[in-house]
Amino acid sequence: MIEQIKQTPSAGRLRALPVLPVLRPDFCGQEAADKAVSFLERDRPDLLLELLAEEGRYRTDLYAERAWEAADAAVEAGAGVPATPLGRLGFALELSRRLRAAYGMAEMFCAGRPLAARPGDPLPPLPALGIGDGTRRRAGLTQEQADRLLQQAYAARPELWFALAEECRYDLPMQATADILALFEHLAAAEPGAARNSWTAGELRLEALRRLYKLCALDDKAERH
Repeated sequence: MIEQIKQTPSAGRLRALPVLPVLRPDFCGQEAADKAVSFLERDRPDLLLELLAEEGRYRTDLYAERAWEAADAAVEAGAGVPATPLGRLGFALELSRRLRAAYGMAEMFCAGRPLAARPGDPLPPLPALGIGDGTRRRAGLTQEQADRLLQQAYAARPELWFALAEECRYDLPMQATADILALFEHLAAAEPGAARNSWTAGELRLEALRRLYKLCALDDKAERH
């Protein structure tokens, strides 16, 4: 679709995006979303066209990259989008909704249930799950180590886990997915020996996702992991 747009300027002229009531004002408010969308329409329509080209039945890794780029541009321009995982996610969801509405596509919805009713609310306990074979073999972690590191991360950054759960529910991995990896890298660095290898943080992120899938009733995702 992008090639067709580039070759045909009239086809590449972005349609005006409708103003919609924001889906998650607790992530990104109405005023911020409207202002940031207007900024991108005026100054960075290329980012919107690239994102539009990836809109489909599913959100791919490339879609997530395009959404991150558009949200980052709005944050860096001071357009009002909160510079947080939830802020970027909320704005990306608004871009998707408005692009799809402008081009006659059905809106995409989230799956499962939230980790908590609202951001900042107490989170439920992490479920006890046996670690995967990859966590044991590649990361060199025991069950006790993995459980302890997961609990440390959960207690240290509950807001990040909430944001990660929402990225899972909307099938849109963005800042929280990257930030949780950095958190596990930091925690694993304090572990002795085999726990400090290139696989450790990635395997812990997979263990975190498995637990979030269970808490958020994302059964289809749990089956893939």
